[in-house]
Amino acid sequence: MKKGILYIATGSEYIQEAKRSAQYVRSVVDYPIAIVTDQQVEDHIFDEVIIDPDPRNTYIDKPRNLGRTPFENTIFIDTDAYIINDIGELFDLLEFVDLAAVVDPNEDALRLMNERYYDTLPESIPEYNTGMIVYSSAAVNNGFFQRWEENYSQDHSQDQISFRKTIAETDLQFSSLSNVYNCLIDWPIQVTGEVKILHDISRKLTSENIEDVKNRINKSTEPRILYSGQDRVVYPLSEFGNKIAYILYTYNIFNYNIINNSVKAIRSVCDNGIITTLHKVKKNL
Repeated sequence: MKKGILYIATGSEYIQEAKRSAQYVRSVVDYPIAIVTDQQVEDHIFDEVIIDPDPRNTYIDKPRNLGRTPFENTIFIDTDAYIINDIGELFDLLEFVDLAAVVDPNEDALRLMNERYYDTLPESIPEYNTGMIVYSSAAVNNGFFQRWEENYSQDHSQDQISFRKTIAETDLQFSSLSNVYNCLIDWPIQVTGEVKILHDISRKLTSENIEDVKNRINKSTEPRILYSGQDRVVYPLSEFGNKIAYILYTYNIFNYNIINNSVKAIRSVCDNGIITTLHKVKKNL
């Protein structure tokens, strides 16, 4: 099969989540769908079920299994993601590049908290959200996913950190994508144009509300800030609404900065001792 959608899901909970996402995909686009999983799935929603006989039930299952795609050109999405509009242009992109993903909107905070290579890789290399990855058979044949797995195994406990390092090391043709192709609705995010893929980390989307969310998010294609409330996604388009969204965004960043600085201080004490850490703090004041 030349083009298709891929899920990776281990455990009954994530398999059911993949089914819900795939059912919505079927209502929007007409591409074959495959799933890599740890058990047989008797459901016509998937065109192919690929068994992982030895799942690790951690983030490493992603790089371990992406190379097992049955498609020449693949759009991988997490089980909590939903394709809400035609995404055929992503397959067209693979005529020019081998691999593509969206920069994580929270990349700076994530890198400061977790990034072991923050000081050794160029800061300009972003951290990508791996909840949606577009790739061709060239990425599989090149050994990109094996290298990603190795980097994860050696140094990391979070897949996006090792993905960033692997991107820095690869000679594949890589492209960054607009966040309309991986719109994290739980994080303040600016979008321009029609959102194509929703990523619902907090699991707020249901079969009852997804159409409403889709329509509200794409009521306009003008530049807009999206922010997720307690039970719905809002899209402030007015000047006042954008100011409110910015205040909420600043509040989140403030909380992350407290966590980031605490984590960095603990790491420095563990690695360098309290005296060296205090000297570093004094130097940066």
